[in-house]
Amino acid sequence: MGHVYATLTCHGTGGTASLRLLVDTGASYTWLPAPLLKSLGVRPTRSMPFELGDNRVVRRRVGELLVETQGIRATTVVVFAGPKDANVIGVHALEGLALEVDSRRERLRPMEKLLFIPAVMVAG
Repeated sequence: MGHVYATLTCHGTGGTASLRLLVDTGASYTWLPAPLLKSLGVRPTRSMPFELGDNRVVRRRVGELLVETQGIRATTVVVFAGPKDANVIGVHALEGLALEVDSRRERLRPMEKLLFIPAVMVAG
């Protein structure tokens, strides 16, 4: 299985930018360069701790951004990545865009269906 990349267009009050990014299904959120997010007008809403693949814990600011790929738009949580951080598309964005990884074809594809399990069914 290879890597899956996608072009993500970011729409902010300060403009628009497109980046080709690795899709990382192990990342909760999308990580983008902090200077880019600032130039797009994204404002941090809070700071959160993240555990990295090497078990280090780092603290990063997060905000919200309108993103687009394959003609589909959704608002997602983005991390203000540092200079040495990887820039990736995370699962939260994929779910918001209703896209999934097609690992055989190494691309994103629309989800066939979305999952909905009412709390009443879980509790009852």
